[in-house]
Amino acid sequence: MADVIAWMQNALQGQAGGTELLNDFATTSWAWISETVPAVPVYYAQPDEAVFYRAVTNTGDESLESMEVPAVPLSSAAHASPPPAFLLLPYGGVRGSGMADNRILDHQVISPPRWRQINNIYATLRKTSPEVPLLPSGTAGAAAPSGVTPQGLPVNFSADFEKWSSLLLGKDASKTPSRLRITDLGRDSQLRAALQSNKLFLVISKPDELKTHFGEHDAGTAGWNFSLDLDLWEKNNTILIFKYQDRPLRDLVEQTTQWALADTFNKPVDDTRRRLSQLIRDALATAVADAAPIKKEKWRELARAALIPQWSGILALNVPVGLPAELSGLAAGIKGDALTARYFGIDSSPVTPKNAVLNAGASSFFGLIDYSNKEPPELSDSGLIRSASRAPTNSRCRRARRFRKWRS
Repeated sequence: MADVIAWMQNALQGQAGGTELLNDFATTSWAWISETVPAVPVYYAQPDEAVFYRAVTNTGDESLESMEVPAVPLSSAAHASPPPAFLLLPYGGVRGSGMADNRILDHQVISPPRWRQINNIYATLRKTSPEVPLLPSGTAGAAAPSGVTPQGLPVNFSADFEKWSSLLLGKDASKTPSRLRITDLGRDSQLRAALQSNKLFLVISKPDELKTHFGEHDAGTAGWNFSLDLDLWEKNNTILIFKYQDRPLRDLVEQTTQWALADTFNKPVDDTRRRLSQLIRDALATAVADAAPIKKEKWRELARAALIPQWSGILALNVPVGLPAELSGLAAGIKGDALTARYFGIDSSPVTPKNAVLNAGASSFFGLIDYSNKEPPELSDSGLIRSASRAPTNSRCRRARRFRKWRS
């Protein structure tokens, strides 16, 4: 066991560029489902540290309790021969401190390929068998349930759990708040599958999987509006990241085998990795002692997210920004069609249970808007600066704003 742990530590410290952590040095066991009744088993992706939660009902308590949420049906020995197998780390004979080491090995090495294998088993089952309901007939409740994902995101389900009706990523603190919300995630949704993993690192640069699901894509703070409109992603090189792993962002960026469904959400994966890696390096370069104070201030929040293993949240890069009304005059000096935020992040969105109902509070936002243009303005025949819609330039125009908006 000591040799396996030593190998694991070396692999995790030295791995980069997408090398698969699980290799032929350390082998593992495989498991499959055997049943004596002609029923299709249903997989619940809920380890102890990554359960769904719901408001406690019928007690008057303002607290949360665990919630069982079915994920996908699986094949068993009754439906396939040989039955499809998935990875399962052996715990027999492991005692004392070895148990903690085994759990780390399971989370960081075994879990990602096991999750991919289970996803593949379901995909194969769908091709060969009729769709199987997630809940037995007659067991669905009358009311549509709501809960909180393992990442702390409020979610509403259909009564039979076949659809995630609404998933809230964040909202602002205004009286009529704008929201970042994903809707109508069916059982086949790859995003839904990824969000059920216990250690999530999801990078999305190709938004095809989000189309028709991301109708509410704006968030605002202090009059600034940040848009994740999918039609603008390609033009602005927008990237969206869900980081819910206790490892530094800068390490996870380099290890593409740890990304959830990397090939589904990115094309090509290595190009996305290079872009992310460069942005992280730029941010960390300002964290050194001799960096200019203004640079440290601008990139401080991204450097914090990149270096602190325990940081978790949602991060978007290259996000189009709408100016507050009182600053709309600056638009004439901004070259191009839109101003973009270098980064925009959501630390958390508090959820409070009350009277058996979950209430989502305002999110904690952070980000950086940094724009500079030294080109002389283009003048019309009358000698006036051309309007922003025709030639939006401005001499020595600079706008830099780093912000942190805590929830009220």
